[in-house]
Formats: sequence, C-alpha cells, structure tokens
Amino acid sequence: MSMFEGTYNNFLKRPHKRADILKSENSFESLYRSSEVPEEEDIIKVFLDSLKRLLTLSSAVELIEGIHALEANISKLEDKYPGIEAPKLNDFYQELSPLILQKYWEKRKNPLSDESTNQLFLESIHIAIEEEIYLWQEKIG
Repeated sequence: MSMFEGTYNNFLKRPHKRADILKSENSFESLYRSSEVPEEEDIIKVFLDSLKRLLTLSSAVELIEGIHALEANISKLEDKYPGIEAPKLNDFYQELSPLILQKYWEKRKNPLSDESTNQLFLESIHIAIEEEIYLWQEKIG
C-alpha cells in the first residue's frame, strides 16, 4: 500500500465534525425544507452566510472539514432541485492553490518564522474564503 493510497478517498467522505457550524436560521437546511425551488439569490445568500461562518473557525482541520460540509450541502441541494444554479467552489480552489504555495515558500525562506503549518493553512484558506465572499457579494449586488 502506497503512502497516498486511500488519501483521495477520504475526501469523498462527508465530514460531520464541523458541519454544525453551518447550521443556522439562514442555512441550507432551510432551503431543503422549502416546498418551492429556491431562488438563485437566496441560495447565494445562504452560501455567503456559510462562508462567513467558516471564517470563525480557528483550526485548519476544522476549516477543511467545514469546507467539505459546505460542498456536501451544495451537492444535496443540487440533488433535491436538479437544474438549479448553485455556487461552485472552483474559484476558491483556484485562489487557494497559489496562496498555499506562497505562504509555504515564505515560511521556508524565513527559518526564524514561528508560523505553524496550521497557521499557514488557516491563513491561506481564510484569504481564499474572503476572496470568494467578495466575488459572490459582487454577483448579487
């Protein structure tokens, strides 16, 4: 068994540990319970609220679990209402990749840095989430 075998399969599992942070009055749960197909603007508002809640997490592991829970919520919504326009996290991941590389490079170039790996990932993910929030807020005006 290789070191990476099964790693990607773990991403397919639906984490439940931090999914509770995404539950609120203005949540995907309220959209699931609706008897009518939700409006795109309502979906985006719930998505933005979820992203803002994720910013309150102070552990990179919990934050990653929360992102996976958010993706699971979006997928569940798409399953219930086929054909709806739901937000995707493509831009988020595209923004995140260079941020992590830059932060890692900065950490390695400065051996005196006391930034932990958790802080490196946490800060990078927070920046990417903030960018995602900004992009989606622009879309709904």
